[in-house]
Amino acid sequence: MGDIKFYSPVDFDDTSSGVTIEGSLIANADVGIGTTSPRGRLQINGNGNSWTDSPSVRLWDTTNGKGWLVGNVNNYTAGDFYIRTMPSISGDPGSGQQEFIIKHATGNVGIGTTTPSQKLEVD
Repeated sequence: MGDIKFYSPVDFDDTSSGVTIEGSLIANADVGIGTTSPRGRLQINGNGNSWTDSPSVRLWDTTNGKGWLVGNVNNYTAGDFYIRTMPSISGDPGSGQQEFIIKHATGNVGIGTTTPSQKLEVD
């Protein structure tokens, strides 16, 4: 098992709703979110049919008010991978925010479409 090292300034708050870390976190081991036995440097497990519980990463630019949701989240088809724009920091992407998709079943890539019928389809 590896070490977790904290470098100041760090504010660590372990609450019943989760863990909050402010500052630097250096993990010299595999890190798991939603799993206690990650099989790589970072493994994120979750419910792909949920906005709040999905295996995904939310990226938000606070200066320009723009954001991206990256991962396997709220799938139209199980296992698909998305990169979607977010309407707000606390909002979830709508059906019109399907910027990029990789279909799990076919490997087809869609830009601007959720149903690519070719290896690369741009709408």
